[in-house]
Amino acid sequence: MKISDATGEVLWSEFWGPSSAWNESVFALDVDSQGDLIVGGRRFIDGNNDDYLVLKFDGGDGSLIWEYTRDGAAGGFEDRIWDVVVDADDNTVATGIGFDQDGTAQFCTFKLDPDGDLIWIREETGAVQNSTPAGWLALDAAGNAIMANRSWVSGEAYNVVLRKYAAGDGATIWESGYDSESHGTDDPRGMCLDSAGKILVAGVSNSDYMTLKFDETDGSLIWQSGYDGPPGWYDLANTVTESPAGEVLVTGFSSSEMGGWDVLIQALDPQDGVELWTQRYNGADDLTDEGMRIACSNLGDIYLVGYSYAFATDQDQLLIRYRAGATDLPPGIAEAGLLAAWPNPFRSSTTLRLSLESRREVELGVYDVTGRLVRRLDGGLLEAGERELIWDGRDDGGRELPAGVYFAGLKRGGEIEGRAKLLLVK
Repeated sequence: MKISDATGEVLWSEFWGPSSAWNESVFALDVDSQGDLIVGGRRFIDGNNDDYLVLKFDGGDGSLIWEYTRDGAAGGFEDRIWDVVVDADDNTVATGIGFDQDGTAQFCTFKLDPDGDLIWIREETGAVQNSTPAGWLALDAAGNAIMANRSWVSGEAYNVVLRKYAAGDGATIWESGYDSESHGTDDPRGMCLDSAGKILVAGVSNSDYMTLKFDETDGSLIWQSGYDGPPGWYDLANTVTESPAGEVLVTGFSSSEMGGWDVLIQALDPQDGVELWTQRYNGADDLTDEGMRIACSNLGDIYLVGYSYAFATDQDQLLIRYRAGATDLPPGIAEAGLLAAWPNPFRSSTTLRLSLESRREVELGVYDVTGRLVRRLDGGLLEAGERELIWDGRDDGGRELPAGVYFAGLKRGGEIEGRAKLLLVK
């Protein structure tokens, strides 16, 4: 393990592995309130096979603080931690799967105190042995642990499994899941909680994108959504997150009409799961492109990491940035400037981004639907580049404006050459 500073200079490196074990692997990482690192994975011990493994490293110098290893139920043959999360009191919750030589597998979720001592453990049958990640965790506001995983039903296929465990003793609060009407493959690949505490699960269902939203109080399904790409072949979502504006964002890959896979980002309405927009990315040579993780800045810009294939370079790392904020601009506006707003709709304030390709005399203001200027935000001889301005929903006199539609207008030479539609809600 290596930790670097902002310039990329290595601050410390740590290599861990007891002499009695070999082939250690790490699959999960979190950081506690002290800046120390919690990692989860597995270690292979000769004669004992894979064991669950959780390590705590000092964030300052990388020294090992403690280690916790455990052999799975019935002498687990392949035990591994797929996810770890640290709570507000620096306890660690870990989840994974244990696979035994008799072919059975168990869900395993446990909680450790800040010193690495076991608080509680839950081992339950019904899991599926898998070499790909199969176990995701999130903590609700009370510190209760929500675990997502997959199961297998004979004669059907994968199903989604959800469990909620009490923070104090690990008692099961509720059990839930998802099995599509066709009883086809419903395979989760990622899970998170939104800002309201609702549970979002992404994956693949019957060869299409699968996004599910569950109520955190009882595990009931709120809505389900999917995506079937243009050729109607195979589409799979790897991860899900929430944008600052509340949109549900999922990414993975979608079959292309050219024969390969494209990166696909899908945005869904958080209320009902209705699709709001999609973005596809097709790399060089129409080969395989896949989005693996997605994140948003506080302005709503979307960052995606994954991989892309090309004939000349084979598989390459992929990083994409998408600019947030829908624009309502006439043709040619890029010559004068580009406007975008985020969040939009908004309640208290929105951030306007202005991009100028060259130094220009312009004025940026907010107009109502009649074309009346209600707020002047910036103006004069502005240098090329990007700048951001915040509109707080007030007029030039500091008075709150009523809810409704407004426009951020970019004026040059007395003419408004571009505008961004804004929706102020109360």
